[in-house]
Amino acid sequence: RVVYLYSNDAQKQDSFIQSAKKRGYDVLLMNSPIDNHFIQHLEMKLEKTSLKRVDADVLDKLIQKEEKLQH
Repeated sequence: RVVYLYSNDAQKQDSFIQSAKKRGYDVLLMNSPIDNHFIQHLEMKLEKTSLKRVDADVLDKLIQKEEKLQH
């Protein structure tokens, strides 16, 4: 599953954006009124893809990675 992080207010969400960047993630700036509709459109069109607002939760919950256990 591919997760895209986005921000709709770079100034208010700056600390979340900086935290994501420190962990190697890019954050899309989607601050136009039409972007909300565009996000919904992308999620419907692209399989196994979701867009999550960078301040919606902690990064580990927004981007869950599958870890393979070795025996």
